[in-house]
Amino acid sequence: MVYSIYWAGRRFWLERSDRPAVEIDIVVRMSPHNREWLVFFDCVLTNKGRVDVTASPKIPALNDAGESLQYGASLLVRKLVGNGPNRYVDWFGGDGALEPVAGLEEINLVDAYIDPAKRNDDSFWLEPGETQHCGASVVLPAGVYLAKVTFVGKRGWDEFWMSIVQFDVPSPPRAATAEIEAANANVGPA
Repeated sequence: MVYSIYWAGRRFWLERSDRPAVEIDIVVRMSPHNREWLVFFDCVLTNKGRVDVTASPKIPALNDAGESLQYGASLLVRKLVGNGPNRYVDWFGGDGALEPVAGLEEINLVDAYIDPAKRNDDSFWLEPGETQHCGASVVLPAGVYLAKVTFVGKRGWDEFWMSIVQFDVPSPPRAATAEIEAANANVGPA
């Protein structure tokens, strides 16, 4: 009996059955929009743990020396503008290689789950094994970008996950540019 209790406790501890685990996948899709691109981020959040995990309702959700995140599930986009003194491009490096996109602040990925009856707190959670798609659309010019999705649970750093992806926004295709110019030429003053 004592051996069974020991073995069950050891297994519980090794498997961290009481801890949440969130997997983040980011899928990027683009469509031409005027002379820029409409970029859609499909942020897939999956609870791989055996317990519920809830997005932090606090604002800010996380405050750190390197970065402050306002929301429990957020998307940040940075444009590559150079490589600074190093060839290594670091999201947190501060070497000038990345800069925020003008007019594009932190995006709350779970704003659809805001409950006004609870003082606008996020009411987003994932059950064990559950997957949710949280999307966001932005308009971007051509360039090389990094996107970072972060999930912060109620326990802050103890429930913190992030994923960073790189994506290229090309110059608009010639056909799309020609169609846009033709459409703009046909639009006269009102």
